[in-house]
Amino acid sequence: MSIVNKRTMLMSMLTGALLSTALVPVSASDGVKLNLNLEQTSVSGLSSGGYMATQFQLAHSQTIVGAGIVGAGPYYCALNDIGIALGQCVSKASSSITNEPFIAQYERFQADELLASKANIEDDRVLIIHGTLDETVNRTAANLLAKQYQQWLGDDQLTYIDDKAFSHHFPTLGSGTACDVSQSPFIGNCGFDAAGEILKHIYGELTPPKDQAMAEVATIDLSQYASLSGTSIADEAYIYVPAACADGELCTLHISFHGCNQSSEDVDNAYAQQSGFNRWADANDMVVLYPQVKKSMFMPLNPQGCWDWWGYTDENYANKQGPQIKAIYNVMQALGAQ
Repeated sequence: MSIVNKRTMLMSMLTGALLSTALVPVSASDGVKLNLNLEQTSVSGLSSGGYMATQFQLAHSQTIVGAGIVGAGPYYCALNDIGIALGQCVSKASSSITNEPFIAQYERFQADELLASKANIEDDRVLIIHGTLDETVNRTAANLLAKQYQQWLGDDQLTYIDDKAFSHHFPTLGSGTACDVSQSPFIGNCGFDAAGEILKHIYGELTPPKDQAMAEVATIDLSQYASLSGTSIADEAYIYVPAACADGELCTLHISFHGCNQSSEDVDNAYAQQSGFNRWADANDMVVLYPQVKKSMFMPLNPQGCWDWWGYTDENYANKQGPQIKAIYNVMQALGAQ
């Protein structure tokens, strides 16, 4: 099959009536890849996905230009210990919690070249959102995250929205459950476009979106792009590819990490469909990747399908050698390897 025919096939499948259970044939092995400007990649995430967004950004800020973090705490809050994670980084807040041990580990990773250099993050743009009704991740932890970014970024790069009556979920204009409750699928109908605010903060002026996304959320087999062994990352991820990007136009990439109990095993494609990123992606030539985490009742123990922010994969979970960070970075590179 010629490259032209492959592109025609890809365009048809991505923009037609593609079922969420079908696999998009855009594998690295058969030579079909997206035309992505990876130097303008951004990330976002809710809860454990917010922790992962920070970890991924710090590991690869030479490529990542910004992050949107909803309902999460500071980098390395868990100190590679699930007991510490539960004691100070989620609903409970230790009275002695400070950024000192987290920054100390950040500096050690820097010295060992396990994170991108500090100079790379200085001009990144970050939006943090923590609702006043969030009882899952405590306000102390969210404030510490904001203080970390204040150390790393320039004066105008950080915005911290902490005065909205959001529960622990991803706030949207009109999708999901009531804004004052945190329940599956953890999408909040808050009259607030968190996805749009994140993307506008990161990229500046963007083309306003239409009311609805124009393409379909598709699925893609990540194992074609990178080894997922030992990562707890599911083979099948969701991806949103606007028609222009499917047709070979140069596009940017946004990677959004779901929260705990929010993967495809729990909510199907609700996070990918309802979070609000796809409308903005259509209007601004942006591919959105939604990787998924598998639940596990065995080692590695991860019963709620969370991204690794406490060390269930290995001790490098928060740096560029972390199994999940390394796998997603390799996927990103393969997707944009045209």
